Amino acid sequence: MRKLLRLYLRTSLILRTLVSFVVGSLIGVVFWSASDEAQPTGAATPDVTVSERVIPYIFPLGQVFVHMLKMIVVPISVETRLH
Repeated sequence: MRKLLRLYLRTSLILRTLVSFVVGSLIGVVFWSASDEAQPTGAATPDVTVSERVIPYIFPLGQVFVHMLKMIVVPISVETRLH
């Protein structure tokens, strides 16, 4: 575990950001393509796609992210306008 943490911390921030961007994009493409596919046979709710079942679990994380951005941007913009 320490080796993994050490490797992570030695990796440049730009590389970590790019890898995160690519992984997030791939996950988004998978959910987008899964939303168009038909449900497997025997599903409890055949009208609901995989994405529609997963979104309620991911949505709060997105809301936290947006609120954190607002906590950063609003004070900076107010401080900039005051000076």
